[in-house]
Amino acid sequence: MTKKRIAGFLFSFFVVLILLLLVLLYSAPFFAVKAGQKWYGSQGAGYQLTVSDWHWVPFRTELELTGVELRHPQTDAPQATTRVERLRLSFDPWALARQEIYIRDISLDGLRLSAALRNDEALRLLISGLMIPLQADNSAAAETESAAQQSEAVDVASADIQSASVQTEEITQAEESTQKEQPWRLRLGRLTLNDEIIDWQQDALTTQGPASRGQLRIASLQAGPFDSTAAKALPLNLTLELTQFELSGAQPVSLQQPFTLTLAGEIQQALTTPQWIGDISLDNLQLTAAGAPPLAVKRLQLSGVQAGADTQSIAELSLEQLLLGVGDAPLLSLGHYQVSDISASASQLATGLHEYADLQVAVKRLADGSLDRSALGDAAVESPQATTNTADAPDSSATNSDASASESGKKPEIAEPDHFQLFIAGIQQSGDSSGAEIHDVSVKPAYQGRVQIRELNISEISATLAASSQPELIKPVQIHAVLSLDDYNRIALDTSLTLDHSHAPEIYPQGNVTLRISQLDIVAFNGYLAQAMGYHLEKGMLNLDVDMDMQQAQLGGEARILLRNSSFVPEDEATIKRVSKQISMPVDTALDLLRDDNGNVRLTVPVSGDMSSPDFGSGDITAQLSKLALQSAALHYLKQSLQPYGLLLSIASYAGSELMAIRLDALAFAEGQTELNDEQIPHLEKVAQLMHGKTGLELQVCPFVSKTEATAEEEQWPQLARQRGAVVKAWLAQKTDDNDHSLAPRVTVCKPQQGEKAEVVLGFN
Repeated sequence: MTKKRIAGFLFSFFVVLILLLLVLLYSAPFFAVKAGQKWYGSQGAGYQLTVSDWHWVPFRTELELTGVELRHPQTDAPQATTRVERLRLSFDPWALARQEIYIRDISLDGLRLSAALRNDEALRLLISGLMIPLQADNSAAAETESAAQQSEAVDVASADIQSASVQTEEITQAEESTQKEQPWRLRLGRLTLNDEIIDWQQDALTTQGPASRGQLRIASLQAGPFDSTAAKALPLNLTLELTQFELSGAQPVSLQQPFTLTLAGEIQQALTTPQWIGDISLDNLQLTAAGAPPLAVKRLQLSGVQAGADTQSIAELSLEQLLLGVGDAPLLSLGHYQVSDISASASQLATGLHEYADLQVAVKRLADGSLDRSALGDAAVESPQATTNTADAPDSSATNSDASASESGKKPEIAEPDHFQLFIAGIQQSGDSSGAEIHDVSVKPAYQGRVQIRELNISEISATLAASSQPELIKPVQIHAVLSLDDYNRIALDTSLTLDHSHAPEIYPQGNVTLRISQLDIVAFNGYLAQAMGYHLEKGMLNLDVDMDMQQAQLGGEARILLRNSSFVPEDEATIKRVSKQISMPVDTALDLLRDDNGNVRLTVPVSGDMSSPDFGSGDITAQLSKLALQSAALHYLKQSLQPYGLLLSIASYAGSELMAIRLDALAFAEGQTELNDEQIPHLEKVAQLMHGKTGLELQVCPFVSKTEATAEEEQWPQLARQRGAVVKAWLAQKTDDNDHSLAPRVTVCKPQQGEKAEVVLGFN
């Protein structure tokens, strides 16, 4: 054979060999898929693995699989098929020679996966039809342990003989191996997941434990680059959607609509002490749970989060549109909430200023005095699973004792800090739209009104909490609040409080309280007045000034009461008799004694005594009443004062049910009219001029609807009358007296009434 032939043969051989290697290289995924199909098909009857298409670039080591399906019909997983629309993998196999795992790119799209955690014969995890045992069989484990003990007893003698030489050899080999070993390096270029859906079911792990089922969608995940030998953090952006969730058990929880969780940031020191730094947001959360009202949150945003093993901090937390309860009037709604500079650890919690806006609370009290729970939804009905018979329940202490006895070693106890520090920079309301709707049908007539929170400021709160001692405030807490029940009323509270421990273990507030109430129309509170003193008010406005000091559980201070332009009518004779007995005279006599010429009641009540049983000065009230004499209105003085203005209609007359010392000309209204016209303004100008110079005059504004209007408006007729009274008071409120004070505090609006005419009757006491 010539050299040319030999060379040609070798060349042909190498070409064929290379072609064969190329064929094998390019067809490797085909054989791998076939092997995978054979292996997966052997897992059970009906198990099948299919791949629609694959693409392999061997020299760039890039693999792409599309249309992957795993059918597993014999399992009890939530879904009988696992699907992957596309899987892309790019890696560097030559990096293994350098003890390096380098994955350039992983991309997974359209995964549909089912998983189930079962706890029947044994604890096991089912994923895509594959069973993964999580708990070894007890009998097998016992046999293995027994055999191991016997073997250990047989070998102990020979082991002792050879131990010295073997230990010496092992130490030498370990030292050599340590010197030769190099740490493996893990590198990831990019990890991408899109539209992955995971269905799961979880059995109860204990007899009374909860079970869950649901569906989680990974809308998108992007991670990388990452290098285990570099100090750089792992960038991570993740968007999750929890589309279904149910938690069964003693306290069932269910998700009402899908919500979205978004994370954008990075993981530092991912392989040693992971710490998350970034932003977290949660959108459109709606949950219902047994024993609690339904909860809905439109958006929760956490910015500048740093979450580590020891400390956690948040630069800013904001919440939008929180609803608690069901129906058109939920139990609680919050438009906006924000707090900054949050930091927490095992020994302290500190936050910046808490700010909120548009807080709405709805409270309804039923006829029996209990709170209406209809706004709680299904939570108002107690779940039969929520109550557990303690006699039938297993002895938890015995169970815990048995469990601890079976442990080979006692777990170390985690030392808790002796003291916990709490710091809040303050609480502040933004705007004046917050308030509470209150409806109380336990009194007659029922009370219905709105308390508007116009201002609320709470100063810094700094406290120390400890399990071994009582909580302590480092410095007094300042509270400023302004509330109102209508356009004219104001309820102002200012206080500076700390804690008093002089009567341990009881804790009492200590400090001072100032309360100012002005222009409170108390006709709406007739139901409470009837319970307290047996009377209703036909009309009347309350001013109250309270200055109170609390020191070492002792009260000191006084309350100054001014009841303007009031008219009482008996309602409950039994209550009247009881109260009359307490003050040693009839209630109506006491009211006459207290009332001045203008129909006002003035009273100063001392507030004193022990805080555990305070005395609000009932004895001092009786002493004041005994010194007063009956007084009559100065009608002649009023008559002479009114004559120049041409306003006098009659003396000591009635407007409906309202008794007036001096009754003025009425303001006539057309049917359905609520606004003032040009003919009524001059009349009100005269009234304002009179009240400008006569600062002791108290004006009654009594609105009426005609019988025709009452019939047409049906149950809504009181609202029409209230609007007429309100517009008259609003006009007079713009006028002032000699001291440049508004006339509003001396203008009292009577309750709505029906009459022959549509009018507003004016009069002085």
